[in-house]
Amino acid sequence: MNKVKKGLLIFGLVMLCVLSLLSAVVVMAGIVKLQDAEGKPAAVKIQSNEATSSESSLSAVVTVKETPTGIQVQDSFDRENTTSGWGEADIGGTWLHRYHDGSEASSVCTIDTFQGKMTITTPRRGSVSVLSYIGDPATQDYDLKVTAQSNNKYSWLMVVGRVTDYNRFYAADLDLGANTFRIRLNNGGSWSTLASGPSPSPALAAGTLYVIRFQVQGTSLRAKWWILGNTEPTDWAVQVTDSTFSAGQVGVVGYLYQASATSNMPFDDFLAQDVP
Repeated sequence: MNKVKKGLLIFGLVMLCVLSLLSAVVVMAGIVKLQDAEGKPAAVKIQSNEATSSESSLSAVVTVKETPTGIQVQDSFDRENTTSGWGEADIGGTWLHRYHDGSEASSVCTIDTFQGKMTITTPRRGSVSVLSYIGDPATQDYDLKVTAQSNNKYSWLMVVGRVTDYNRFYAADLDLGANTFRIRLNNGGSWSTLASGPSPSPALAAGTLYVIRFQVQGTSLRAKWWILGNTEPTDWAVQVTDSTFSAGQVGVVGYLYQASATSNMPFDDFLAQDVP
């Protein structure tokens, strides 16, 4: 049997084994996308190795990776550094980035030392915010969590849900400068505070890593925060109901409101999962 025929035979046997494990094969734009029995993505890797003997051989390694149950979006940012945009998340798709005016903001969003970082600079007057978002726009409910930090105290650090566009979403917001934690509504660029929690203690500070958790379920919105490394509080810090938005994507926002300043805002361990 010649090398070509032998290679084709082995490849055919490998694909037969793969298809016996998977329930569906979807072909789109010339790319084969494999799914498991529940319709979740499954990754298949085939690699060839050069034989050390005089006769060439072909071997195959098949890896099936399923999305964990209940996970909508997940990103550890554990990948190579980038100079423009955060790229593809571990689970959930590709990140998009927009300024508050809708313009492209990928140039200020980078992967740096295994974190998704925003580098925001403000003009002499005014403030600047950047939204990074991802996920299925039809999703209604989720339990969101992210680790965030800013090196400038005049910052808002937010995890956001039901993003319908760059200026329409709900946010759980740590305002470092004002030392407040609140649930906010951005409706067409008009910000309003739906509810505020107790004043954070110890006071919020630049350079500290915070974890923000935000649950969006029906009309119920609830949020809490804690310092990374501390125990998660049992109770929600703030709860409110609102029906302005019913579905949308998820993400984070960095907001700098000090004139003529620059802030580095790293985000890490982003998670959007089903509400328990």
